[in-house]
Amino acid sequence: MAPGVFVGNASRRVRDRLWDLIIAAIGGGQAIMVEPASNEQHWSVRTAGKDRWFPVEWDGLVLAARPKL
Repeated sequence: MAPGVFVGNASRRVRDRLWDLIIAAIGGGQAIMVEPASNEQHWSVRTAGKDRWFPVEWDGLVLAARPKL
């Protein structure tokens, strides 16, 4: 598989199934999914993989943080 970007309007069920497929195929890589959410920012982040970025709340905002190497 090659890296790619999908921009579109998918249902929650489709996004969940897509995330399951990504996790199954990720191998030693990394994945980040930004999706719509019912919160103040109107989006949320899913991360997976080695040395993965992770969501952190800072002053009411959710940001993506990278672990120290």
